[in-house]
Amino acid sequence: MKELEIHDIGASVKRHRRTYLRPWRSWAPYPELEAAELEDLVARAGLAGYHLVMCVTACWVEDDGRQVPYPKKFPAAARTLRDLDVTIACHGLTHCQVGQHHARLLRSNRAAWREFLPTMPALVERHHLRQSKKILEDWWGRPVHRLVPPGELFTARTAEIAKDEGYTETSCRPGVAPEPCALPIVSPRRVHDREIVRGYVFPAA
Repeated sequence: MKELEIHDIGASVKRHRRTYLRPWRSWAPYPELEAAELEDLVARAGLAGYHLVMCVTACWVEDDGRQVPYPKKFPAAARTLRDLDVTIACHGLTHCQVGQHHARLLRSNRAAWREFLPTMPALVERHHLRQSKKILEDWWGRPVHRLVPPGELFTARTAEIAKDEGYTETSCRPGVAPEPCALPIVSPRRVHDREIVRGYVFPAA
């Protein structure tokens, strides 16, 4: 079976990345996938010849900046996803710059929805990489090996720290990774959960 990544599971980008007065330019809002939808998604993917890599953001960021782990924010979906025949990958701790993540009236907040910025302090970056891995592994019960940086934005230092924290590969499109990159790079087909909500049809594998 071919791999296909589903991005943004558990990410509050689906609530906050929008422009109130210019909704046609907004990414959000759309709902988190529920348990039955996840079961249907995995079944349809299997029939089409795909093994799904679910790229989960470890914490949902609330309006006030509180970070709620995916299994606590969406317990029914998390229980179902844990037991499905999928691979779990890390799509960041928050997916965003907490405090700058709120929707805006006119301007896009897209830039705030990248987690591993070059300006991120090294100690903070290590915390994000370590804590997200721990949350996902404690929930899934298996090692999480793949880092999928939100927006494919990360630095050579991100890769170095991720390798040190136990990640064994990173995912991005060819030519996007920094040089040098301490982790092996994989580039499977990928879609966002927004596309799934809108009725994504799997192409032939």
